Amino acid sequence: MERGSEQLQLQQQGLFELFRLQLKKDFEGAGLDAGFCEHIPQEWSILKNVLQEQLTRAGKMGGRELENLLYRIDVSEEQIKRYSKLNPSISFLELVSELVIKRVLQKVVIRKNFPQK
Repeated sequence: MERGSEQLQLQQQGLFELFRLQLKKDFEGAGLDAGFCEHIPQEWSILKNVLQEQLTRAGKMGGRELENLLYRIDVSEEQIKRYSKLNPSISFLELVSELVIKRVLQKVVIRKNFPQK
């Protein structure tokens, strides 16, 4: 399931680099390996699959790594529930990976358009 505006924004070279750096920062901030961020693809569906793999790894670590990551990125349980109701046919990890991409991209766009002084 491709998302129109997010996919177009990710294809902007400067914006994608900022996205990649923010994703790396968020993974590292949650105590997770962010090495995969060095080579993530710009294409939406492949990016989503790579992120799903990383979320699966985080979930299998046995601690609260996935929960910490979602907190750091600012994806709430309420957002997950709402998005799940709107997209009942996709798996939990696919749903969460889409929300993570959207939120990280949102943070990058806001910072780019409204820089702090």
